[in-house]
Amino acid sequence: MKSAISVTLLFIAFASSAQSPQPSTSVPVRDAATAVAIAEPALVKTHGQRQIDYEKPLTATLVDGVWIVHGSLCCPDRKGQRTCEVGKCKGRVPVLQLRQSDGEILSISSVRVPDAATALRIAERALDEVYGKRHIVDEKQLTATLENGVWIVYGSLCCFDRNGQRSCGAGICLGGVAELKLRQRDGKILSMSLSYRMAALGRLDFGLASKPLVD
Repeated sequence: MKSAISVTLLFIAFASSAQSPQPSTSVPVRDAATAVAIAEPALVKTHGQRQIDYEKPLTATLVDGVWIVHGSLCCPDRKGQRTCEVGKCKGRVPVLQLRQSDGEILSISSVRVPDAATALRIAERALDEVYGKRHIVDEKQLTATLENGVWIVYGSLCCFDRNGQRSCGAGICLGGVAELKLRQRDGKILSMSLSYRMAALGRLDFGLASKPLVD
């Protein structure tokens, strides 16, 4: 009887210990190398070692306090060799979001547009077709920023100064630049427009000549 009671008490103590919160070991993720080191085992668990190895190197970018870690979009070229050159491959890559302050994994998913380089490639091609290649060349450099799962790609506001030199300096030019919104998850172009800008003030979002493309 005493033996049975002892076993019961031991079991209760063990269960209580197992349910009690464990001490936190979370620490700030200060650099990209640490973010990748944390993300890789989680991505392997979700997508498999073979896929993650194929999509290396992994890249980590810090956006608003969240590390975004993603693989490289790779595929076989015409000779059967692996290539990860931007614009050569189509498909999705794994993406993990990791909070910088404590290293907590916020989400794991797969997207078609993992980085700014891919967003720029897709956007430039589409903007050329709508506004003309010459117009878009005049607005380079194009910039891509990620906001709530949507890439916003826009041109630079440039004009000719009094000496006939092209200038993109702050406060010099007034006008509109091409802007395209591209969904990160599936690469769908959501809209294209001419956003009214003044170099000194930034984007004013008047949305001139808007071309919504959502189904």
